[in-house]
Amino acid sequence: MILDGALAIHDFLPPSSSVSKNPPSEGTPTESTKNGSRTSSSSWISQDVMKRILPNVKLGDYQLIGVNWLALLHGMKCQVEGSKKSNSMNVNGVLADEMGLGKTVQTIAFLAWLKHRHDDDKN
Repeated sequence: MILDGALAIHDFLPPSSSVSKNPPSEGTPTESTKNGSRTSSSSWISQDVMKRILPNVKLGDYQLIGVNWLALLHGMKCQVEGSKKSNSMNVNGVLADEMGLGKTVQTIAFLAWLKHRHDDDKN
């Protein structure tokens, strides 16, 4: 079980790249397609994707990492023994940092991305 989202995001990066300078393109390295559209929650959400979803919002690199971390948690499940309803549960997390670094805009961007992904899945 991954406890640190940064470790999981690091796993999505190709060797010899850094998170802030060279994030992988959307869909890298794992992608699943449904009618030609990407539906994997493990795809890197790039600045280009966010520009299409929220054209008037410019996220900082650290904010984009926060949005990707939220997306990573959203797609994660953990196995639970002894649960009566299901063997797996959603993973939760708290987006926390110093005041004024944009937690609200990261949350809004994540929710907009979820809506965008849901709308793409309908088509």
